Amino acid sequence: MSKKTTYYLIGAAVILVATLLILSKKGIIGNKDTSIEVEIAKADTMTIVETVSATGKIQPEIEVKISSEVSGEIIALPVKEGQVVKKGELLVKINPDLYTSGYNRTVAGLSQTKAGLSQADASFKESKANYDRSKTLFDKGIISKSEWDKAVAAFENAQASKKSAYYNVQSASATVNEAKDNLGELRFMRQLMELFRCLM
Repeated sequence: MSKKTTYYLIGAAVILVATLLILSKKGIIGNKDTSIEVEIAKADTMTIVETVSATGKIQPEIEVKISSEVSGEIIALPVKEGQVVKKGELLVKINPDLYTSGYNRTVAGLSQTKAGLSQADASFKESKANYDRSKTLFDKGIISKSEWDKAVAAFENAQASKKSAYYNVQSASATVNEAKDNLGELRFMRQLMELFRCLM
């Protein structure tokens, strides 16, 4: 390669580097701009709307739970949700068969415990008569101490049986009253209706 060609190449390289430096400083080539582009606007009063999306559960401020004192299968529901009702109007009818049979069972149980009380009373009267007879015989020395002790034990046992039978009758009577109240609750749910009416 000749000297002339070498000078041309060096000159061309210097011109090229100088041209690149000038173009780079002017921003034509290369990306040396670190500034941030901003939007400018006149300050003005406006409403900013922000939409928030979320899941949740809507609940009332006051919640009243209405329930019957007895449970069972609903066989009639004469009112609809939101319907205006009046005091004394039937809201729900529950199948009374279970409670009717329960009531009948408790009445039969009461009769049975009353019969048991009568039987215990008869046993008590018999053992009381034996006790009185044995006391007279023991005081006269006709019967032994062991026979007297048997008469006393039989009398005390009959007395306790009579007391137990009496309390069984009281318990059965309370069960009958409870079953009767439950059956009546099915027929007339006035408190439930009153609460429902107040909510409307």
